[in-house]
Amino acid sequence: MPLPTALGRVRLHGPADAPVGRLPDLDAGVHRPSAAVGYAPAVVAALGEGRGRGSG
Repeated sequence: MPLPTALGRVRLHGPADAPVGRLPDLDAGVHRPSAAVGYAPAVVAALGEGRGRGSG
């Protein structure tokens, strides 16, 4: 079962299949392309909200 990255740290007990994934680069993959096609700055800024955006 995939887990949302917003959970942060998760501890599994017992046997489990742990999916391996990556945290996408929201600026390169979402924010800049959305701004480039004309979405309003406030809309673009709200994308990924609640995820704790760092310097990336």
